[in-house]
Amino acid sequence: YSNTLKTVADTSDEMQEVLLCCLFQCWRNNHLRIIILVDKMLKMQILDCGVVISWIFSESLRSENDRQWIWEVLNTALERLSRHIHKVAHDVKILQKRVDRQKAENEE
Repeated sequence: YSNTLKTVADTSDEMQEVLLCCLFQCWRNNHLRIIILVDKMLKMQILDCGVVISWIFSESLRSENDRQWIWEVLNTALERLSRHIHKVAHDVKILQKRVDRQKAENEE
C-alpha cells in the first residue's frame, strides 16, 4: 500500500493529517501500533515531520496529551526532522565547497 499512501499523502498536508486521523481512529486502542506505523510512514517519506508535529498538538488529540505514546511519536518526528536538517546542512556544505572550487578554477 505504500504507493497508494504516498500518492494520497503527496496531494496536501491536509491529506496527511486525514491519514493520521484515520490511523488514530483505527488503532486508538493499540498505541504501540500507532507509534510503529507513524515511524514507518516517516521513514518511507509518506508523512512529513511537520504535519505529524502539528497533528500531535491539534484539537482532535487534546485528550491524548497526557499519554506517553503521543510524546514518543513527537520524539520520533523531531529526531527524524533533526537528522534531515543535519543531512541537508552537510549537503549544502559539500555543494558550497564545489562552488568555491569551481570559482577558484575559473579565476585561474
